[in-house]
Amino acid sequence: MLQSKMLASVNRPKVVAVHQLYVPTKSSQEAVGYDVRAYITDLCTEEHLLDAASMAWSSSNEHAVVVDGVKTAITDSCLKEKVLGQCGTFIYPQERRLVSCGFQIQTPVCMMLVPRSGLACKYGLTLSNSPGIVDPDYRGDIKVCLFNTGSLPIFIRDKDRVAQALFIYTLSVGTLIEVETLDPTERDHAGFGSTGIR
Repeated sequence: MLQSKMLASVNRPKVVAVHQLYVPTKSSQEAVGYDVRAYITDLCTEEHLLDAASMAWSSSNEHAVVVDGVKTAITDSCLKEKVLGQCGTFIYPQERRLVSCGFQIQTPVCMMLVPRSGLACKYGLTLSNSPGIVDPDYRGDIKVCLFNTGSLPIFIRDKDRVAQALFIYTLSVGTLIEVETLDPTERDHAGFGSTGIR
């Protein structure tokens, strides 16, 4: 009830998309994140597939690539059918690639772009600048910088869900005040790892 009252009092984000399929959507009613899809118009060629195969042979002992979220052997007879002539791109191990998402947005709040947990956990596909921050006054194309931290080339197909968008209320604090010293706290300068893991 509280959430619906809050939504009623907020201007909802407005989206201009190249097609309705690229408008971010929630995968379930209770989902917090909105799925963001890749917008890729380049066709995968024989040369791209050979490059990916070469990379797979040199970067891991598995001699495979990831297609449609599934590890697929380079020697699999269906591999060519799955990727050749399809709109998509390979992202090689340790490569960062800026990928368009097919939409622009006008939002009254901050939009944050974060990785999808399944792709990150299974294959190491994440966002290099996570979270990506989209300011309310930005009106350009939304893009994500995908980063393959895994050991296999990953084929990203047009319309694949590659990230999630979160809409966050932020507190505007105005101009920051420069001072000589800060108020002390019990924690003080203790930083990374200072609280332990248990």
